[in-house]
Order: sequence, then C-alpha cells, then structure tokens
Amino acid sequence: MSTKHLFNSADGLVLKSLRGAVALSPSLKLHSASKSVYVAHDLSPPAKEGNPRATVAVISGGGAGHEPAHAGYTGRGMLSASVSGDIFASPSAKQILQTIYLASSSGASIVETDLADVYKDVLVIINNYTGDRLNFGLAIEKALASSRIKIESVVVADDVSLLRPASDSDAQARRSLVGARGLAGNILVCKVLGAFAERGESLARVKRLGDAVVYNLASIGVGLEHCHVPGRGSGVSDAMRMADDECEIGLGLHNEPGVTRKKMEGSEKLVQEMLSLIMRSKEGSGAPFLQFQGLNGNLEADEVVLFVNNLGGMSQLEMNAVLDEILEQLAAISIYPVRVCSSAYMTSLNAPGFSISILNLSGVNRVLQASPGWDIAVNIPDLLDDPTDAAGWVGVRSQPSKKSTRDLELHLQGAGATSSSPAIQGSGNVSYNVERAIRSACESVLRQEEAITEFDTVLGDGDCGETFAAGAKAILAYLDSTESRAPPGTTRIWSAMNTDRIDHFYSTNDTEVKFLIDFYGFSLEGPKGTTTGYIYTEEQADTVPLFRLYSIGLIDHFYTTSALERDHSVKRLGYHVEGTLGYVYTSSGPGLVPLYRLHNAPAHDHYYTTSEQEREDASRNGWTQEEVVGYIYPLEEDAPVLEITPKS
Repeated sequence: MSTKHLFNSADGLVLKSLRGAVALSPSLKLHSASKSVYVAHDLSPPAKEGNPRATVAVISGGGAGHEPAHAGYTGRGMLSASVSGDIFASPSAKQILQTIYLASSSGASIVETDLADVYKDVLVIINNYTGDRLNFGLAIEKALASSRIKIESVVVADDVSLLRPASDSDAQARRSLVGARGLAGNILVCKVLGAFAERGESLARVKRLGDAVVYNLASIGVGLEHCHVPGRGSGVSDAMRMADDECEIGLGLHNEPGVTRKKMEGSEKLVQEMLSLIMRSKEGSGAPFLQFQGLNGNLEADEVVLFVNNLGGMSQLEMNAVLDEILEQLAAISIYPVRVCSSAYMTSLNAPGFSISILNLSGVNRVLQASPGWDIAVNIPDLLDDPTDAAGWVGVRSQPSKKSTRDLELHLQGAGATSSSPAIQGSGNVSYNVERAIRSACESVLRQEEAITEFDTVLGDGDCGETFAAGAKAILAYLDSTESRAPPGTTRIWSAMNTDRIDHFYSTNDTEVKFLIDFYGFSLEGPKGTTTGYIYTEEQADTVPLFRLYSIGLIDHFYTTSALERDHSVKRLGYHVEGTLGYVYTSSGPGLVPLYRLHNAPAHDHYYTTSEQEREDASRNGWTQEEVVGYIYPLEEDAPVLEITPKS
C-alpha cells in the first residue's frame, strides 16, 4: 500500500477538507465546532415554482476518510446537512445533535423548545456501525426530548459479504459476531430519500420508502490492498498485509477483515463471485434477492439499479472495465439495469478496490404496495434523475440500452481475452505447411515479446511487444480451434439436473443452464453435460417442434413433440408451456440418433438421453422407458465442455 501523503498528519485535516467541500457550493455553510455542513436558508436558491415546500430534512454522516461522503452530498435535493467525525471515527452525539438542529432550521436561529412552523422534520440515515448506531441514537433521543422536532431514522446495512448461507460454517461463525455493515449503498439511499423529501413528501412516507429501499439493497466490496491513514506509521501489520497476487472480498471501509482472502484470478471470476454473493444474500429469508419470470431463454428479471463504487485507489481505466464486466455478467443472466451509476461515491482513503451495489426497484415497490395506506408506486429512477446541488453526486440522465443494442457478441476480443469462439475467423482450409509456417512465426514473436517491448520503451511508447503478442495469440487461438461438425442451423442441447428436487433440465441456452447452476442448485449431467446432441433452431423438412413444459407443483421439466400430449398436460396435469426447445426429426436418417424419453413416476421426473447405455442403466434404477421423442444429431467426442466456475 502507498503510505505517502501530502498531509503527513491528520491534525486539522478533516476541518480543512470540509472547508474545501463547502467552497464548492455557494449554498452550504460549515459549523466548525460540530464539523457539520448544512444548507443555509439564506444562501440556498428558492424551490422551483409549483413545487411543494419540502417539510423533511434528510441528514447523514460518519467518520472522515470516505469523501466525498458526506459533505459532498449535502445540497438541495439530497442531504440538508451532514456531520463528520475524525478519520474513521464516528461523530459524537453532541456533534450529531447540533447537525439535527441545523438541518431542521436550515441554520436559522435555534430555539430548541419553541420551534416555528418553518422548522422541518428530520430523517436520519445511519450506517450500520457500532459507533454510528450508538451516537446517532443518543443524539436522536436527546433531540426528541428537548424539542418538538419529529425525527425518524433509517439504518443502512447493505454489506452482504458476512451474510453467506448457513451451510458455510466459517461465514456462519463470523456472522454471529459481525452484522451487515453499511457500504456505498448509503449514498444511493441519501439520493433517493433526499429527492423524495424535496418533492414535499411527509416524514412518514420518506421513512417508509427508506426502509423499503434498504431492505432491497445489497452490496459487496473487494480490496486489492488496505488503505493508509495519514500519520499512522506503516499501516497494517505483516500478518494482515496482502500478497501481491491476493485480494480480500468483504474488506471493510476501515480495513476491517473481510470474509475471504484469495488469489486473484482475473476480473471475470472475481465479479462472478461478488454477484453470486449478492444474488444469494436472501437465502434463508423465504424469497430470492431478485425474482425472474419465465425461462426458455426469455428471462425477465426484477428492475434494478447498478451502483459501482471506487474505494479511492482504482484508476478510471480499470473502473470502466470493471463496470463493463459487471454489465456483461448481469446481461448473461437477463438482468439489464434501468440506471447505471459508477464513481468514487464512498471511498476508503486511498484503498485500491471497488464495491458493487444492486437496488431491486421491483422489490421496493412490492414492499410499499404491501404497506397499509401506500397508494402509488414510486419511480426511483426519476428520483435518481432529480436535480441536486450536491457537488459530489455523479448520476445519469438517461436509461441504458437493453440487450437489443448491447450486443455482447460484437465486443472486440483483446489479447488474453476469453471467448467461446476465436477472434479471427476464416474458411478453415489451411494447408499443413502454411499452418506450420504461421505457427512458427507466431511462436517466434511470443518468445521475443520482452525484447521488442524493451526496444520500444527506448524508442517509442513501450507497447509494441504487447501488440505483436496479442496478434500472435489471436492467430494461434484460431489455428487451435475446431469447427463443429453439426449441420448448419443446429444448436446444442445442454442437460442439467437438480438432485435435491429430482428434476432434469434441458436447454439450448448455455447462459440459462449456467444461471440455474449458479443460483438454483443444478449441476451438469455427465462430465460435459453431453447426454444429448444437436437440434435445429428453425423448422426443416420432416421435423417437428419439441415443446418445453414445466410443472411448478411436480417440479418437472417435460418435453414432447405431441401437441395432443402437450395440451393434455396443460389442462389435466398442471403444466404450462414455456416454448419450443427446437425441432427434431420424426424418423431416423443418416447421422441421426434417437432421443429416448424415460419417466420416474415416484419422483415425477422425465429424463432424456441419446445414450443407449444411459437408457439401460436408468431402466435398471427404476426409470420406465416411454418412447423415442425424435431423432437428432449426436455430439462429437471432442465436444467442448461448458465452463462452470465453482462457487466458493
């Protein structure tokens, strides 16, 4: 970690920083004694004509070191006031009490026992840390006892890293000691509630929205190294120091231990694990974090906001790349955020790392609609888009494109990039001698990469070796690739099984299979998921559709070519049609194999395979052979494996 700072002592640094933050906005004032920044009534521009007067002041705060939080988020349309402690130290109850009065009065003359009508109610946003909970709680109790200010609070506890499933014994033990901490999701809550209050909503409604938002907010962070506090020596102990190739998932904003330290294996696997922790964060609560409608390649997820936070030490180059990786992986499981925000919202001084927050908008409105007296849905994207004077808020002003225009297939593949198809395409007709010469040239380039880079560092910008190596690797990847021997117009059937529920599942969408494996307990059938073959995606001569059905009650995926059987299953057996898997031949022909169907009545499950050996084995284990569903093309012996990253 870097221990070099412009200010080598923390003495006076927080106040100096707050004065700088106030200088960025003409409507703010600083109360130095309490380290409070507030919107002054005599400096703040008037509300827009036609807008109801805001009757609720929203405040928040915490220790310093997380800038721009929270002074940078103080301004009309966000926080009415904020309070800062020393670096990584909660503000005192006395400081917070002063901030409550300043927010309620907008800095007007404070009369604690006889508040005029111009004074506002106060909503306090508290991060879930022991010091914050204690001191903010004491200040609220004192304010309620000594004045007529109405005060409510919302506690942000969005960190899911310590809330792993109970099956993880290590995480379970840690969870019993440490609760969910407040992370960058706090800033999202500040913006939503600040905008809602600015519209003239009552304290009760702002509080209710806040609770619904917090319940549907999940965050996970990762640190590549610890941060360093000015004036605190060399930083962390040798025992806590991370190796150059390590990262720590769940590392706290104040260098608190995370949930797991592991070798860095690239951004793809890291983001995948972080998103998996978010998606699994509600396990045990009776409902998933996100709900999905439909399967069969047409998944529709709850609407979400994606909020990506730079912890302070990441380059913007890498942060943009991280954001792209997150969006790709969300799109792969049919999640397309309606708003995307990315910036250094809540930092940890100079910590290299980032956090991912997802706010489930559909979940928020489900909670609100279940609340007595709540009459309308809340459009949270509009609240995020509402204007604010807060200098630190970086938002968006438009809705991101969905999958129709965000085509993952069109992304250029760089050196070392992973892809299911090579970056270079061709006819495949390369003679042996030509291929040998090309391979030799590419391998020679790779051997000389360092020397080429060294020369270019002296004479140029130092990227020549890397550029040549990228081209050589792409060419070799193409030469190593093998074309599928399946006929054009066909697609592969992947098979998976949930052993807990005894449900066999088949899909031509590998993304759908991966999704069920990641989040619903399925696993690949066989070593490769290769018990089936290839079917046509569109109708051909002598082919019929293979219908896909599912019964929630029986927990059974069922596939048939018979329209009569399909309709009977829907009307009499409780199945519903999910679509068409593809098209299969009705009779055998050159290169075709039968697709057998078997049934296990006690388990209410259907099983499909092209393997005669598997069919016979299943028959000996209680399965009944029913019929040949159709005829399809078999898989090659060297068919590629579906890459599945194991969950940690």
